[in-house]
Amino acid sequence: MEQTEKNPVVKEDLYHFKFLSEVTLSPDGRFAAYVVSQAAEHDNSYASGLWIMDLETRDNRLYAGRGGAKSPLWMADGSLLFVSRRDQDSGEDAAGRRRGRPLHDDTGKG
Repeated sequence: MEQTEKNPVVKEDLYHFKFLSEVTLSPDGRFAAYVVSQAAEHDNSYASGLWIMDLETRDNRLYAGRGGAKSPLWMADGSLLFVSRRDQDSGEDAAGRRRGRPLHDDTGKG
């Protein structure tokens, strides 16, 4: 078996790693919400985004990508709450509730 030369991990490599955490399932079991965090070199912090995966279709999308979104919590009605730092033009209220179109619409109207 041929040996390949391995490069040691250096601290700059850590800026490319993404960490998944806080996975939670919707009440109906159709969606998974989770947080992805990555180190931000410019200010020595972590940037995080809240992602949603439709477990039936495997569609995966960024739900909240600014403000350090974390701590997703599904409500019984299927709405999703999370903690975040937000401004007035972000499309979310101060509690992190997403305004606008729901994740899915079972009425057949959209």
